[in-house]
Amino acid sequence: MLLRTLVVAGLMGLVSSAALYDKDPNVEQLNSLNFHTHIKKPDSMNHVKLIEFYTESCANCKSFVKEYKELAKQLKGVIKVAAVNCDKEKKICAEYDVKTYPTLKVIPPGAFGVQDYAGERTAKAVYPWVMKFFSHFVEKITADNIEAFLNKNAGKFKTLLFTDKPKTPLLWRGLSVDFFGKMTLGEVKSSEKAVCQRYKVTKFPTILVVKPGQKKPIKYEDKIEHKELFEFINRYQETFAMENLAADEEIALKKPWLSEAVPEMTSQSASDICYSGEAVCV
Repeated sequence: MLLRTLVVAGLMGLVSSAALYDKDPNVEQLNSLNFHTHIKKPDSMNHVKLIEFYTESCANCKSFVKEYKELAKQLKGVIKVAAVNCDKEKKICAEYDVKTYPTLKVIPPGAFGVQDYAGERTAKAVYPWVMKFFSHFVEKITADNIEAFLNKNAGKFKTLLFTDKPKTPLLWRGLSVDFFGKMTLGEVKSSEKAVCQRYKVTKFPTILVVKPGQKKPIKYEDKIEHKELFEFINRYQETFAMENLAADEEIALKKPWLSEAVPEMTSQSASDICYSGEAVCV
């Protein structure tokens, strides 16, 4: 009976330690295979990354699990939240000079360098600290700048949030980072009557995808959640990318010399190669 109890207790210990964050959809478990990809991949270069370094035997780490999961839930779609098991990933933890557990580090975008957290280990305390490193790209739209907004990168779709909230919703700010350089996100306050009337918006929030020359905007009808909104916006970002690709392919078919490493000089190609751009023909 005693042996059975010890075996069960041992198995429970293994399960609890191995499952600190493995099954949490909001915390990405990092290892030697995906750590540097997570940090440096192009589609997350503008994101703030929050990483917890822990060990399975650390009592404080186990106590912090509930708080970290709650924090990750609050930061979903805004901050990239991850964890590293230092029992298994000693090289990574040594690279980041981790000596105590749990250790929280933030990797902000740009050249700010890694920042260490030294405060209380609660979701309430960590949240405002990590948000100090976050910035967004939502453009405030008014009757005065709506035309300039639409005509900037005129061929691209834009997504507008019509809202009656005093502050830009955190979810919208996070999405603006997700799509930075791909799709511009704007925000129209309900007080901007002229813009609301232009798009026949009477209920808030309303989300529309718009494009110059487009007869009717495309209205978002699903849940106001990160996953659903991301997929909706991404659909039109990819549509624009495919349209550009098709246009490039059409040009390549009509003017193959523009994509050839050593183009053949003809009466047709000479105009583009010699008299346009920076090329010099001798």
